[in-house]
Amino acid sequence: MENKVFGLTGILSFILPLIGFLTLFQINPQALIELDLLALSYYNIIGADGQLWTKWVIYIATGLTSLLTLTGLLIQNKKNTQIIIGLSFLMASSLIWVSFGLVDMVPDDMINDSKLVLMRTIIFMLTSIIGFLLIGTDLMKIRARVFVKWMTLTVAIMIGTLGSLSTFVFNDETYIRTNSSLALYFIWLGIIGFLLLTEKKNR
Repeated sequence: MENKVFGLTGILSFILPLIGFLTLFQINPQALIELDLLALSYYNIIGADGQLWTKWVIYIATGLTSLLTLTGLLIQNKKNTQIIIGLSFLMASSLIWVSFGLVDMVPDDMINDSKLVLMRTIIFMLTSIIGFLLIGTDLMKIRARVFVKWMTLTVAIMIGTLGSLSTFVFNDETYIRTNSSLALYFIWLGIIGFLLLTEKKNR
């Protein structure tokens, strides 16, 4: 039962932002047009169409469901210090994602607000990278699955590479790399959730 609960929250952590952004682009087509200028962490703008949806579904609900999944993994791996530290970094990333919904961007002060969002986005990626590296390099293998170990290391490397390119290479594709880094975090959670749901079948 415990695996099913945390598995479902893991899958929701992937589905919520996916459905959330698709719905937002239906509510506010202008947001899709601006996608070439904004990372996925910049959409909680006061007065924008679909702001409440963005705030509560894309950021707060998604962040809280990911926290639940990570808490479940923390409980199940409570005797493994390295994984606990790694999961704690990932939980920090989820809290940062929640903060995107708690702190609104004000149109009249977009420059300063954008800097704060950028700073939190960078911290999100850094804590994600550290968390994934700690989990992936642990010899005990989280959930005793070799696949998870290598998937986690691959995600860490991909986020680190894409994040570095976004930081040091400025061109029209910077937002794509940043958004890909953010998306990888939730894709990982979705896969972990699926594995938790199917764990008994695979034993």
